[in-house]
Amino acid sequence: MKTILFFDRCDLTRLYILLTKELEGNANIIHVAFSDREAKELEAAGISDYVDYQKELSQLVDSLKPQEQLIKEIDSVIIEQSKGQFSLNASIQNDRGYSLLSYQEALLLACCHYTLWKRIFSQQHVDFMYHELA
Repeated sequence: MKTILFFDRCDLTRLYILLTKELEGNANIIHVAFSDREAKELEAAGISDYVDYQKELSQLVDSLKPQEQLIKEIDSVIIEQSKGQFSLNASIQNDRGYSLLSYQEALLLACCHYTLWKRIFSQQHVDFMYHELA
């Protein structure tokens, strides 16, 4: 059976809840709720097994210290996945979400996001991930 990860964010949460019900018994479903809003929607739909992304990210922000090895790992992944078009520094400089942060804050946040997603994917085998649909 395939495993599908839904990154529940904003209005997509309602779609992913419907898909979960349709796929019941045919796929393993993992939900990652972006914030309290999405977590409440999942719980209201009877889905109590999910990752609370903001809660876990907040814990990492409070505890993680960016280390050179982790920064190099993230940089290598970005370079490899973008076929050399981006690096960690280029990603930070081009991400409008990081524009209000200092460089050190942006590095910390990048390390936290990477660490959290790495943890999520290492705990479960994921065949498909749905983040945003176009």
